[in-house]
Amino acid sequence: MQYFRFSLFALFAIFISIRDLQTHLIKNRTLILFAICGSFVAYPLRPIWFVYTTVITLLLHGVARGKIGAGDLKLFWILLIWSKGFDSWLNSFMVSWILGGLFSIGLWLLRSERKSNIPFAPFIFIGFISAI
Repeated sequence: MQYFRFSLFALFAIFISIRDLQTHLIKNRTLILFAICGSFVAYPLRPIWFVYTTVITLLLHGVARGKIGAGDLKLFWILLIWSKGFDSWLNSFMVSWILGGLFSIGLWLLRSERKSNIPFAPFIFIGFISAI
């Protein structure tokens, strides 16, 4: 079952990441399908974890003031379904931000143009590999 879970996760991770790289968008229908598939292979979850995750993503949305896409925030929320638990989700959440931040700093140092948007989904999925 673990191999099936990882393969399904990898399939969605690749598809969503490529789409995000090309368009900077994560479609809701893809996220819904990802959530539905995740519910079939999910670890046991506590409802309070969804409350924590919702609070964190809403705070992030408020602090970022539109700098992070709504698709990325929804993806974080859906990844709780795929995670082993809230602690695992929170650790992976932090790893995703660290990876994205390091990439942004590197890009900022290498480019003369200082303002650019980066697709965040690949960093989210890389950060969450350990959570599944």
